[in-house]
Amino acid sequence: LSQCRLALESEKAAAKARAAVESAKARQAESEKAKQPTPFWKFDLPEVSQVLAQRGILPGCFAPAEDTHVLLLQLAADGSNEASAKAQGLDPEAVEAMREALEALQGETFEARMTKI
Repeated sequence: LSQCRLALESEKAAAKARAAVESAKARQAESEKAKQPTPFWKFDLPEVSQVLAQRGILPGCFAPAEDTHVLLLQLAADGSNEASAKAQGLDPEAVEAMREALEALQGETFEARMTKI
């Protein structure tokens, strides 16, 4: 009987240790996921900063942005098209099409013409 109790206690301790390891792994995965930035595509516009820095362009209470860009597509943290579409009021198919088009153009250089601020 005492051997059975010892075996049972040993089994419970092993199960508790396995659960603790699994819990730690889950927390680690969540932590790693939280550290990853939300994926997005943007078009950098450094020239806009130069224009905004000119005297008299902005009211005195405004500060020019340091990182001027246009956000083309913001994806959900988990990268799903459905969550991204819902957050932006788009159809999932439209987000998928935009994503594919932007992935195909990644690394390309474009020219933008600023007409209004």
